[in-house]
Amino acid sequence: MTYFRYSEPVHVNGFTTVRAKVPVFFLSSEGSWISHDFIVDTGADVSVMGKSFASRLAYFSVPRAYSLGQVKGHFVGQYTVFKAKIMDKAFYLPAVVVEDEDYILGRAGFLDHFRIHFEPYGFKVEPIHY
Repeated sequence: MTYFRYSEPVHVNGFTTVRAKVPVFFLSSEGSWISHDFIVDTGADVSVMGKSFASRLAYFSVPRAYSLGQVKGHFVGQYTVFKAKIMDKAFYLPAVVVEDEDYILGRAGFLDHFRIHFEPYGFKVEPIHY
């Protein structure tokens, strides 16, 4: 189990909030692991990532159009699967690639392999061992 601190407070639409961010490593098209911080969103069905970052990754399925509804609105991205790693546990993560630079870690793939415990001053991520 690894403990993470929340982000510094951010101001969104007149509210102050903190974000639960996790560094996620992805297998690149060159065979190395590269990382990006993702906001943990257990309300999101699927993960979302920006096109500029995704273009550097190895794809493990043929991308297909995917309609996505978010707080920002409704749009279409490309649904595919990537090889990811959190805390030395590798797994396949389905994600929707979008034009925006959004980085959201949704339930699919992530919560199949990890438990998350939210606490007042941080959160814990624990791999599930089957």
